[in-house]
Amino acid sequence: MADNFTYDVFLVSALEDTEFADTVAKRLRGLKMKVWFDKKREGRTFDSKDARSAEKARNMLVLWSKHADESDWVHAAARTGRSRDILVQTAIDDVVPRDPFSVDERIDLGGLTARKTVPGYLSLVGVLGAAQGRKNLDKFAELSAQDREAWYKKNKQDPLSLADAAKKEAALPYLSEMRSREEEWANWRPEQASGLPAGVPDDLALVGGIADRVKEAMPRFGVKSLADLSMLDDDKHVEIEGVLKLRKEQVLREEWVEQARELLDGKPPRAKVDLALWTRSQEEHAAALAAPVAAAAMSAPVYAEPTYHEAAPVAAMTAAPDDGDYIKVGILTAILSAIALMFLLGWLFGKTQRAEAAYNLVNACPAGEYPVSLDPIE
Repeated sequence: MADNFTYDVFLVSALEDTEFADTVAKRLRGLKMKVWFDKKREGRTFDSKDARSAEKARNMLVLWSKHADESDWVHAAARTGRSRDILVQTAIDDVVPRDPFSVDERIDLGGLTARKTVPGYLSLVGVLGAAQGRKNLDKFAELSAQDREAWYKKNKQDPLSLADAAKKEAALPYLSEMRSREEEWANWRPEQASGLPAGVPDDLALVGGIADRVKEAMPRFGVKSLADLSMLDDDKHVEIEGVLKLRKEQVLREEWVEQARELLDGKPPRAKVDLALWTRSQEEHAAALAAPVAAAAMSAPVYAEPTYHEAAPVAAMTAAPDDGDYIKVGILTAILSAIALMFLLGWLFGKTQRAEAAYNLVNACPAGEYPVSLDPIE
């Protein structure tokens, strides 16, 4: 079982952090770990060769930094490691990587050099050692050369060596997970998927590795949608690679089928450039839905607070009125205006009569006298 793992660690870093990554690789190799690290890497695309190497690694170690967060290659590699639950994250500066990696714990390696050991490095060694079945490797890494001699005499065990039993024990969870994933994919069907988020187009270009030339040619092979791609069989893989002159097993190595299934299940694309399209499509869809509501709110007439009638239902008040509503409002407004005008004219024309009546009432009866006789009625 242990032979399934060619590497103990698949080391991921930005090109700008190559020197620091090389230091980490050398220190881990000094602890007898097999480390994959391509210090001469030139490409910025996580290709089939990288994917093959990652598949053979027990752990994927990512060195996050400002440059790493800007790298498509680093993000694609990290997503691969995260999907297989073999991702170990570290930080070499204070950057917070973009989602989904911002929510995961990162081990601080700031200040680590070829000679200087920092607490974060020992924590990292402990995590990687536990995955390899090498207990107390972090404590051993902290010892000086002299102290290591005393360790050998006391423990009679070399923590730098790996027993086959320990290898197999550490390999079992990963192999079990791989088998479970294979069974899950075997039973997968497009109609059972969660579906693309609202606004995201059913676009083959969202799959990492499918360029415009390949996308335009895919309908020739019966692949017009992500659902078609998600159920592509092995014979079609070979045919597509041969006709389009792709690299051998490129479809398998770049996991086109798996990527299509992940997208149909609502998971974001692996490549940074595709993630931007994914996000923008959802934002544009949300804006398009909000636009009619905003336009209706701006064009709707202003209504007075209801006084004698109950307030209309919320749904009716927020809906844009039709032509019949405008006519009703106009008629009601005209009637109310006419009534108000009549009251105003009545008040104006009756002003003189009211003043004359008040004058007569005051002067018809002098002060101290009553307007009627106080003599008893006979």
